[in-house]
Amino acid sequence: MNKMSVQLSFYPEIDDDLLVKMGVQLGEVNFSYYKNKTYQLSAQYPDGNKSSQTIFLKDHEDFWEPDKHNLTIRQKMTVTQPSFLFGSDGVARKRSTLGMGAIWTCKSSNHRGAVEICNFTDGGNSLTPELELKFPEGFLQKELSIQIVIYVKESAEALSEEEEALADLPGTILGTINRFNVVIEGSGSIFPIVEVAENDKPLWWIVCSWTDPQEDSFDEENVKLCINTAHKNYKHVYDGKNVRNSPVFIEIMGSALEIIINRTKCSECWTSLIQNHNNAPGSIGEAVYYFIDTFGWEYQDPQRLSTSIREYLEANM
Repeated sequence: MNKMSVQLSFYPEIDDDLLVKMGVQLGEVNFSYYKNKTYQLSAQYPDGNKSSQTIFLKDHEDFWEPDKHNLTIRQKMTVTQPSFLFGSDGVARKRSTLGMGAIWTCKSSNHRGAVEICNFTDGGNSLTPELELKFPEGFLQKELSIQIVIYVKESAEALSEEEEALADLPGTILGTINRFNVVIEGSGSIFPIVEVAENDKPLWWIVCSWTDPQEDSFDEENVKLCINTAHKNYKHVYDGKNVRNSPVFIEIMGSALEIIINRTKCSECWTSLIQNHNNAPGSIGEAVYYFIDTFGWEYQDPQRLSTSIREYLEANM
């Protein structure tokens, strides 16, 4: 990726009113990966709210794993009146060149970067830029944060008196036109599920082997849902290609989540856990807090917890 240098300065910046004047229109964010051919990933939003800044990824083929597959992110955008950015009533000097870029951060993998999407001057023409980010396999972990910004690319050749207060230093960020977080794994994106084959065991069971839910990671070492492939009813869970979005699987997931949440409620750290105090990144505590906070599950009452979990799963799986 080509990187751009950015720095902050205290100048007039893009606000909501200016975004409206600019006519910013954002298309759907599209996700895909390559495994012999290109597969599309579905963007899932909390409670179906597409204005949410949090996006979960769902693979209907059940192939995609961030450690084994790449990830491509695309989004088309339109700016019908970019000229409103320039001049004394805008945020940039008329003869400067502005750029649109994406700044991305993945804290868990300690990777960050930036890429230019397009650049433009005060020509009055509408813009139809397209974001494209490509990440190799094993590059991303946990969560990816993306911010689409407008910045000064090249200084103005001439300066008028009324433009003295406007930013003109290359790299100065003038404002953000979009931001969103992509949940790569953990916090609800990947639930620890393993397949076992044991003839004398039930169709499924949950294993909770953590010691400290605020420190131990939300992975199969500490918690896992076991699905028994040797059980006669396994065919109602898996059809040989995909996990079925069936009432059986929804009920299994609902019951497993209930068990995990109720187990953490019995721990001495429950009060701080549910307030997200001292939850280590990627921990069971962080995952439980994320489920409850993001999806609004009513954890105070066991009956309401059971109902709210299933209402969410039936609406989103």
